[in-house]
Amino acid sequence: MQPEQEQEIAKLRALKVAPKQIARKLGLRPAEVSAILQKLSQQTPNSDTDELPPVKECWVNSAAAEHFFGEGNHIEDQTSEDEAFQEGAASSGLAIVVVAREVRFGTFVVCSYLVDYWCLGIKNTLGPKTVNATKYTRFLQHIYEPFEAKPQQISLEQAQAIALGAVDYAQTLGFKPHRDFDQTRKYLGTWDGSLRIEFGKNGKPFYFCGPHDNSRQIMETLRQTVGDGNFDFVTTPF
Repeated sequence: MQPEQEQEIAKLRALKVAPKQIARKLGLRPAEVSAILQKLSQQTPNSDTDELPPVKECWVNSAAAEHFFGEGNHIEDQTSEDEAFQEGAASSGLAIVVVAREVRFGTFVVCSYLVDYWCLGIKNTLGPKTVNATKYTRFLQHIYEPFEAKPQQISLEQAQAIALGAVDYAQTLGFKPHRDFDQTRKYLGTWDGSLRIEFGKNGKPFYFCGPHDNSRQIMETLRQTVGDGNFDFVTTPF
């Protein structure tokens, strides 16, 4: 691969273009792009991530873990529209990802990400929050309280794939991540994009209206980016 191509890959990734889109744009195989990104991450210091504390653990709600990484039927696909808003945040197409890093023994910095993996990407994010072991346990209990099932522990690579993959997907639809994502993005670390997961529902965007959404604006954006008939939606009055 020519140095000019490596520079172009680095430039596009800095603009948060997904590896798969970079490959398509440059006429390369996705595996080639992933290999170059991994090489560049090892060679080039990243001021946003070099000083990050080591990862302690990552979590996601059980339904999202099953949807992306489990076998058999997806839990959300079995959820009816009427049931979708039961249990508060346990709505269809939503994931809550938590990344915890250990600052020192018994002290952690944590961030959480509310992910709409069917359409909008990062809808909300909290952190970075520095807590001791007791408060960390309470934080996890509180944030996953709306879900009936216990959260599942996942790898950092899986957490990145859900959160950052959803950001990339949403951007193709015309949606930006929550404004506070600038404060929590770096705690996800450097993502090489090698773990690919599918977003949307049944091969296209599915907008499930939330209580704080500007649904009219979101629907108009989808009409402009993908066109009528190329997305599904459920709007619910609140």
